Amino acid sequence: MQSIGEHISRVKNNYKLTNADAVATNRFIYLLMKKHRDFVVKRDRLSKIIYQDNLFQKIKYEELIEVDSIEACQIDSECTIKRTKNKIPKLIENSYGVILRWVGSLDGTKETKQINSNAFQRKQKKATFKYNNENYYWYANGYLYFPNTEWDAVSIDGYFDEDVIDDCEKTEGCKSILDNMFRIPDYLVSSMDQLVYQDLSVYTQIPRDEALNNNENLK
Repeated sequence: MQSIGEHISRVKNNYKLTNADAVATNRFIYLLMKKHRDFVVKRDRLSKIIYQDNLFQKIKYEELIEVDSIEACQIDSECTIKRTKNKIPKLIENSYGVILRWVGSLDGTKETKQINSNAFQRKQKKATFKYNNENYYWYANGYLYFPNTEWDAVSIDGYFDEDVIDDCEKTEGCKSILDNMFRIPDYLVSSMDQLVYQDLSVYTQIPRDEALNNNENLK
C-alpha cells in the first residue's frame, strides 16, 4: 500500500504533469483520487476487499450512550437503544453499504451482526425473538446503533476513508497528510487511475473550482 503522496507522484509521472501545470495541484489530484476510489469500490461486488488487511483500521474503544428509540428506529419502541457517543470516521462503501469487517465487545469475544433498523423491528415482532441471543447493530448518519445491549463501549474494525489515528494528537507537530496511507484495494488501483486521467484531461484545460482548494495540509 502506498501513501497519498506516493499515489499523487505516480499519477503526475504517468500523466507527465510538471510544476507548470498549476491546475493539477496535490490537493486537486488527491480529491480526484478519493472521488474515483469511492466510485470503483462502491461498484465492486467482489468479496476480496475483506481479505486485504491493510485496508482496515481498528478503533479499540468507542463509547456508547443510550438514546431515544425514536431517534434510532423512528418508532416508539420498548427496546433499549445505544449508539456511539460520537460519529465514527467516514467509512468507505461498496454496493452493499458501509464496509465494516467486525464490530463487537472490547475483549473481542462477542461479535455483533450488521442489520438495518427496519429488519430489526421485523425480527422483534416475531414470537420467537425472546429466544434470540444475537447482538445486532446498524449504521445511520455516521453513528452505529445497538439495540438491547448493556455494553458501555465497542471495538470497530472498518474500512475508513482516512487514517483514524490523528498523529497531531500524539506528537508536538503534525505530519503532512501526504504521508498518510491511501487505502484502496490493489486490484482497483488501475481502474481508479483511468478515471483520474480522464478527469485530468478535462480539468487541465479549464480553471479549477476554488471550492476544491480546501485542505492546507496538501500544499
